[in-house]
Amino acid sequence: MVYATFKQRELLKMRTLRWWIVGLVVVALAGCSKSSEPQPAEHALVEAESAHLDHMHPNLVLLNTPQKIAGAFDGGTARYERDEPFRQVGFFYTADPSMADTNADTKQAFEYRVRLTDGQWSAWAPIEVTWYEDGIHVGRVLLDEEAGELEIRRAAGLDWLQVEFYEEIAARPGVLARDLPVEQPSERVQNGDYVTVQQKAIPSYVVTRSQWGARNPSKVCGSSHDPYRQAIHHTYSPRTDGDIHATMRGIQAYHIDSNGWCDIGYHFVVSQAGKVYQGRSREDRTGAHVGGQNSGNIGTCFIGDFTSQTPSDAQINAAAQIVGWVGRTYGIPFNRTSIKGHREHAGQSTSCPGDNLLAELGTLVSRAENGGTPADYDVSVKVNWLGTDNFYDQGASASLADALPGDTFQAEILITNKSDEVIRNVWAGYLVEEPYLEATNYAIYSDHPSYDQSSWTINSADSDEDNPAKDALGAEGKLDMHAFSPGETKRVLIDMKANRYSVGAIEHPDVRGWIQHAESPTGTIFGDRDSWDDGVETNELGHEARAHAQMDVLDPNAWLFDDTSDEGNLEGWTGKPAEHFEQLKVNTNYGLLSQKISGEDARIISPGWTNVPAEEFDQLVLRVRSHDGVHTKAVFWAREGESFSEERAVRFEAAGDGEYHDLVIPLGEHTEWSGAVTQLRIDLLDGEAPGAEASGWYDVDSIFFQSSVAQTTSAPGVDFVDAAPVALQTDGGGNGDPDAGGTDNDAGGDPLTDEDNENLTVNDGCSATGSGNVPVGAAWVILAAFLGFTRRRDAV
Repeated sequence: MVYATFKQRELLKMRTLRWWIVGLVVVALAGCSKSSEPQPAEHALVEAESAHLDHMHPNLVLLNTPQKIAGAFDGGTARYERDEPFRQVGFFYTADPSMADTNADTKQAFEYRVRLTDGQWSAWAPIEVTWYEDGIHVGRVLLDEEAGELEIRRAAGLDWLQVEFYEEIAARPGVLARDLPVEQPSERVQNGDYVTVQQKAIPSYVVTRSQWGARNPSKVCGSSHDPYRQAIHHTYSPRTDGDIHATMRGIQAYHIDSNGWCDIGYHFVVSQAGKVYQGRSREDRTGAHVGGQNSGNIGTCFIGDFTSQTPSDAQINAAAQIVGWVGRTYGIPFNRTSIKGHREHAGQSTSCPGDNLLAELGTLVSRAENGGTPADYDVSVKVNWLGTDNFYDQGASASLADALPGDTFQAEILITNKSDEVIRNVWAGYLVEEPYLEATNYAIYSDHPSYDQSSWTINSADSDEDNPAKDALGAEGKLDMHAFSPGETKRVLIDMKANRYSVGAIEHPDVRGWIQHAESPTGTIFGDRDSWDDGVETNELGHEARAHAQMDVLDPNAWLFDDTSDEGNLEGWTGKPAEHFEQLKVNTNYGLLSQKISGEDARIISPGWTNVPAEEFDQLVLRVRSHDGVHTKAVFWAREGESFSEERAVRFEAAGDGEYHDLVIPLGEHTEWSGAVTQLRIDLLDGEAPGAEASGWYDVDSIFFQSSVAQTTSAPGVDFVDAAPVALQTDGGGNGDPDAGGTDNDAGGDPLTDEDNENLTVNDGCSATGSGNVPVGAAWVILAAFLGFTRRRDAV
């Protein structure tokens, strides 16, 4: 149990006297035992414990379920009559924080009254709340005279409640945990696998007092002793971890404020999550955990009520680690004579540590002797994008992050040690897919000691001289991540920049992270993976320990349709009206935006991220293939807030001979070609429907812009097309929408809506082939193409 109770006063006095005599005999026999010779300066600081060092369940009432609470307070009050008179009552409970008074001095969650031994009831009064934190309360009642019955009221909002009766006042008036200084981190010094705390070395997997926020009594608690045995306990109450650090602080406050002890009673506490917490600052000093038998006894307590719960394997393993370390450090044998449950010690009247935990002590001792079970090593790796958008939702890119060249954002590589113990000498491999993405800076963080993946602080690995310079992470390499405590996550936060359009050039550019090397205290558990595709000789993790995050780098003014795996990757282009397209898809055999038009006035609309600087680019290049003879094509454009209009449109004739043609459209000749163009509309068959015998196929190989002056293009890796521009029609021909005077919608010029840009359903594939005669009027286009057109690949 966590909390001590009184036996009869006469028995306590006899027991105390008896053990003082035994102690004197042991000291006399021990002679020059080094553990019994405290330094004079330390001796002057030693604070004796109160005599209240035993745990007795009969003096404790526990309401740990809603049903028990409701039953106890049926009628509004709970009443408890005791066989033995009491002078003190201790309260430990959790309640809805919204009902709490943050000032513990004035907190009045409960009122009480007692029936004194003369039969008179006291007046109702508030209990004294000595500790309050996030719903956890420690309270007490100290009586001037004996009472035999307690009544309490105002119990709304309770989650669980423990009430403990003391025959004598155990609390030390004026000494409260909240008034003590907080344990300082400076008392913890890393030294290899161990940390030094007040000149005592403990394993580094133990969460130290300063880490869980203990109060420092500024005294050396307990007497010097020579450990030769160990005691196993359970808290009984609380029975779950909750906020484990707050729970530890609450237990310590109860032990100090109600039990009157100098500090928390246990040397070590094992959470249900399988972590070990330091209790008393020194295990070579007696604790307060087994009444009359604390000398030479190291106490380890499991959080839980194992009269009804069953300890998890993780909790048993964690306890085996610390029990094994104590045994090896102090030469304590690994047997059930030297390692007992609380109730197995002589003179105890308690069910602690509960039948279910007691049944596991043989397993615990065996694992402790053998160094614990082989640790369950597990390390996870995750990669996330931060600060990106998913503005492109077609095809396989629907769930991927998207960026435009020049965008900045971050990649986050998270590495979490899910193992039962520390791992060290951890190296992480990484890859940044250049030239599409570029790493410009990075930092390494840790969530130690909170282990919450949100309380990030710069980690020592961040300044390791073996790691790359901050601005020179490069495309691939490895990072020294140092050691990881159990549950610890380290975060590599990389500042990123999107550099280059990626569609068709690579499946999806990504950032990758993996474990390159990791060790346990006894050897290598993973290693070595020097690249993403490299094999691994040693892998005790049972999985690949690697992850990646993909994205697409799109372009605001170039579309090459080179994806050879995803026919739904239209790069944001949509067809309107949708019902006038029998098919609209990417021909993945050749990298084309293929359209089979079945109705009149079919057009394709550019994506919402379109942005063309008209002053920089004065020509639009369409590489297209059409069938069914000479026809007219139209190009419309609009700036922010504008709709498509005949005022911003050009038309030109194009061949329909089934061959590819690079059509250079001199938009700069139009007076309205200016500013930042944010929408494009291309009518491949201006205002008409294919004839009854026509194939209806129109293929777009690429759409991009170029400068006739600088002879540069907006498409990465695509050369300037040095061909004669098409002749623009000057009669303003073309039909546009029949009812809208050439604008793109029936409202006569309203901007496009989301419904207008609705994607077409991708149908089954089909070859982008066709046949047709070459009209005489289009012969000059074909001749020019053969004389000088250059492009990035051969026509199919």
